[in-house]
Amino acid sequence: MRIAVVTPSFHPLIGGIELYFLNLSKEFVRRGHEVHVYTADRVMGIHVSPPEEDMYGVKVHRLPVLRELTFRAKLWPSLFRRVTETSPDVIHVCGHDHLHSPVSILAARMRRVSVVTTTWGPLEKQSECRGVERFVFNFYDATVTPILFQMCDKVLARNPLVVPWLRSYHTPERKIRMTPAGIPEDFFTPADGESFRKKYDLEGRIALYVGRLTPQKGCHQLIKTIPHVLERVGDANFVFVGPDYIGFQSQLLKLSHELGVEDHVIFTGPIREAEAEKEAFAASEIFIMPSSFEGFCQAALKAMAQGKPVVLTNVGGLPYVIDHGVEGFLVEYGDSRGMAEAISRLLLSPDLAKKMGEKGRVRVRKYTFPALAEQMEEIYKEVIYGRG
Repeated sequence: MRIAVVTPSFHPLIGGIELYFLNLSKEFVRRGHEVHVYTADRVMGIHVSPPEEDMYGVKVHRLPVLRELTFRAKLWPSLFRRVTETSPDVIHVCGHDHLHSPVSILAARMRRVSVVTTTWGPLEKQSECRGVERFVFNFYDATVTPILFQMCDKVLARNPLVVPWLRSYHTPERKIRMTPAGIPEDFFTPADGESFRKKYDLEGRIALYVGRLTPQKGCHQLIKTIPHVLERVGDANFVFVGPDYIGFQSQLLKLSHELGVEDHVIFTGPIREAEAEKEAFAASEIFIMPSSFEGFCQAALKAMAQGKPVVLTNVGGLPYVIDHGVEGFLVEYGDSRGMAEAISRLLLSPDLAKKMGEKGRVRVRKYTFPALAEQMEEIYKEVIYGRG
């Protein structure tokens, strides 16, 4: 098959969307398909080059952005023309809620190309929006979103919570598929965490966060939790791994200083090499995702593959990653004391943490990119050959 992927951001930028489509595309190439990725050459003010690149056999086309209003609203003048230039068998659009989505879907329909879209659910659930922003998001979902879903051959939901929402728009059942996140299979190979500890001069217990440094990810909420953890545990290091594209780290440093916990907070910046990332998970006692919204969370899956228990907020797709009290704990977003209790319990109970980690490692076996690519391949065949 010849597959075209349209995504607002792609490797080498780091994030869930970027890693999801990179690893999925690599797996498609491994399975003998031709993959073209169409993405923006400017993301959050960062210029990404080169314009054309062969990456692991994936043909990457970075299209000029005339103007970037927000992460979701980018003007790509050439997208409509370029997305069908290779005569793809199917176009896979990342998200229903970006400006590139209606452009790509319309181009697919006009060129009679099969098209699928992956959605993370209602816009207002994906960020802490209020006022005018909430009105705009709700208006878009009430007017544009149903039309887009009707135009697509398949609508892919990242977690089961999204499915009832799709049905509320009268999306035909035959169009809906659940396609969760995945991780590379080599993340199940145990890593040595000592090199990570030595590199950052870390001793004692480590609680790990991996992801972008943004308000949506709840990094500030995790820092507010630290004083409550230290009251119970006595000593622990909270390590934040990930890129800071918006200058949020300075606010987190200020908050940690105000709370008197700056000696327990470490920022490593992004880790791009898979083996080094595995070592970070291996070095930690637990993994924490304090986000206000997550589609599924690849970082949590990676931690579980390394046998680590997880503490996750009860939002988006996270409740489907674990069973509360089995592979880790679920807490409500913003509940600092509840999160502190869950973190402290795991840090103070190595046997419990080990038991949960072992169960998590078994559970996450089904979430690999080879398995996801096989599922996606069947979906593409359905829409291409009319078997849906």
